[in-house]
Amino acid sequence: MIAPVFEQNASGRVIYFPERMKEIRFENEEVVEGQVYEKGYHYVDIPLGVTNIFIRPGKTIPIGAKANSIEEVDSKNVAWYSFGDEIATANINYELYDDDGITIPKF
Repeated sequence: MIAPVFEQNASGRVIYFPERMKEIRFENEEVVEGQVYEKGYHYVDIPLGVTNIFIRPGKTIPIGAKANSIEEVDSKNVAWYSFGDEIATANINYELYDDDGITIPKF
């Protein structure tokens, strides 16, 4: 879930969490694991230049290094962030699907 600040001069916002969720913050070119929010309404500080995403229990998200274009993306250099059962990077198997917008994938 992403909940950006959209009001001018605001430094945070009230967010409704439909279930317990963990915050991942992108600040000063690094990724920081934030706090866990319980179900319900919460005011979340989101300073200028910070992007927050929230993940559900038992879920994992891959985050790669920044790149200036898709050609510069290093799909082998990925950090994994999870909430709930700790997931070791070495145990994650995935298939990267590069969508060219034309080819129909065969899963």
